[in-house]
Amino acid sequence: MQRVVSPADVTGGFDVILVAHDVVVGHSKPPTAGSRPIVRLIRQPGDRGTNLVNGFLDVSMPVKPRALFAAIRKVLDLSQQPSATPTAARVLGADFSTKHPLRVLLVEDNPVNARVARLLLERLGYAADWAVDGRKGVDAFTRQNYDLVLMDLQMPEMDGLEATRTLLRILSPGSIPYVMALTANARKEDRDACAAAGMHDFISKPVQLEKLAAGLERAHRWIVARNTAIEAARTDG
Repeated sequence: MQRVVSPADVTGGFDVILVAHDVVVGHSKPPTAGSRPIVRLIRQPGDRGTNLVNGFLDVSMPVKPRALFAAIRKVLDLSQQPSATPTAARVLGADFSTKHPLRVLLVEDNPVNARVARLLLERLGYAADWAVDGRKGVDAFTRQNYDLVLMDLQMPEMDGLEATRTLLRILSPGSIPYVMALTANARKEDRDACAAAGMHDFISKPVQLEKLAAGLERAHRWIVARNTAIEAARTDG
């Protein structure tokens, strides 16, 4: 039996929407800048991961990662197309990273979530490194320093809270990054746990481009203030 949902049920506030083959969506208009296409997982031979059909990007099951990532990238590219009507929303593009330069490390164990986050970062001009769990995220700092860590919370080996506590313990004050939690849990106790571990910020999943950009701006301001304070201390000393 097929399930029927309305467009409002699946389009509000998400950058990428995936629906299963047994879900019928009342969505027939071609996508525009204000209406993102929906990635539809279908049981049909052939690779249709980049074909746009009536507002859908069809990906054949069983899903191949290459086809899924191609569909996700196309959705993100379409949503960035200019609107035919004036809008007050700011235009976010690759020059964003020039205005807010940051060395970014993404710590996320889910490869699909990681790919989506990196695609959003690429749209803003950032080439983020990726660590698959908290322990590897900590190990990454033995090779170089980062300004910003986008940290998932629930991971094997070492979770995001413990990884944050470890970084604060082993790094010098001038090397401590801005740590931003990425989590599907938006409860107050989760935010309190992040703050208690030493995290600076919090973004709920699914990550949205505007909220990510706002978080990156906060991270950049924090890094500038940190470096200014360190330089002032050196001068006074």
